[in-house]
Amino acid sequence: HADAIIVTADSMRMVSEACAANAPTYLYRPESLAFQYHDFADSMVQAGAACELADFARGLGTVQSTQRLNATTRIAQLIQGQ
Repeated sequence: HADAIIVTADSMRMVSEACAANAPTYLYRPESLAFQYHDFADSMVQAGAACELADFARGLGTVQSTQRLNATTRIAQLIQGQ
């Protein structure tokens, strides 16, 4: 069990798995990060599933969501055609 997870934002899978874990997730954005990864990282921060590591380090951000990322129900509905 981790108290927190720090993950680079250059892997959507890694970010998704971290946001699904039962620990606050903090995103580090390398300078060379491609635009599509910025969009995904922004969506995770806006959803409250993650926080920018830089903001957290400056005391400006925390992970807001107490509910972790879990798309299982939505995926099941899509498969069932609902």
